[in-house]
Amino acid sequence: TNKIGNRNTECLSLSVDNLSLFKGRTAVEMYRDYMKSFRENMEDFISSGVIIDIEVGLGPAGELRYPSYSETQGWVFPGIGEFQCYDKYLRSDYEEEVRRIGHPEWKLPENAGEYNNIPEETGFFEYSNGTYLKEEGKFFLSWYSRKLLVHGDQILDEANKVFLGCKLKLAAKVSGIHWWYKSESHAAELMAGYYNLENRDGYRAIAKMMRRHH
Repeated sequence: TNKIGNRNTECLSLSVDNLSLFKGRTAVEMYRDYMKSFRENMEDFISSGVIIDIEVGLGPAGELRYPSYSETQGWVFPGIGEFQCYDKYLRSDYEEEVRRIGHPEWKLPENAGEYNNIPEETGFFEYSNGTYLKEEGKFFLSWYSRKLLVHGDQILDEANKVFLGCKLKLAAKVSGIHWWYKSESHAAELMAGYYNLENRDGYRAIAKMMRRHH
């Protein structure tokens, strides 16, 4: 959900991963049950070696990211996209986190522009004094990227349990967000949940998480 309340229907908000909102099941439990059903129904193909690897979907287009750039929402390349954390569950989670650290005045970004802005058109990604450079922005980006990592970690954990003993490999995708990569803010990457800057490797944490499931 973006800041004006538009929902992207390509994937569930990761805020509901562990909430029993689906006839008593959480989203993670539904993902697990789907994978179990796949294994049971494809057992002959798996055991015979016809299926040798399985890509585990972790988000839109199967990729570990937020749906920050979606053509169905009006995004056009090379727009920076929009943060996707404004549903009531993620908003509540963030409000709880900022209260915990003694900054209840910190809010979810309202100055990060719209889907087709360029970085310099926004207050959040402004070159020399953008919010992303300030403590409030750094805390938000850490929280935003961490929620994505936890989501991916949980789904891959369930996948490893479901396919334990199968002679196949599990795969997962990370998006190759190349536009605005050479800008100071890496705005498109930050919107997607990759907290990557010139002096901060945002992909190392993702690689370490995935390596745990190797």
